Amino acid sequence: MEKFSSKRMWWTYENGKLVAEKDISRDPFGTFEIGFRQDLENGAVIVEIENRDYPSLNRAPVGYESFPAAVEAIAEYFEGIDEKAKKVSQNVKERAKQASRYIIAQEIERISREGM
Repeated sequence: MEKFSSKRMWWTYENGKLVAEKDISRDPFGTFEIGFRQDLENGAVIVEIENRDYPSLNRAPVGYESFPAAVEAIAEYFEGIDEKAKKVSQNVKERAKQASRYIIAQEIERISREGM
């Protein structure tokens, strides 16, 4: 979880707390937005994980005693995500890609017709 080194994240000060965000991508689920809020007095961290494409994968805010404890919990969360990703069959992934291409092709045709 070296990706979560606090040196690699842009922290800002908001309402008495340090705040940062980190995006992590996981195929086929896309991007997960991880929000951090750290208390300056005691070092406690609140972490929220959101996936806008698949809300059932979201995790409500959870508090941790420290940044390293939060990173450990995030690593465990993504181990579960990786297990779910392995269970998505290649057939489903291919069908999703085909559907996406079909929908985009229809839109390109619509735009082309309107432009003429």
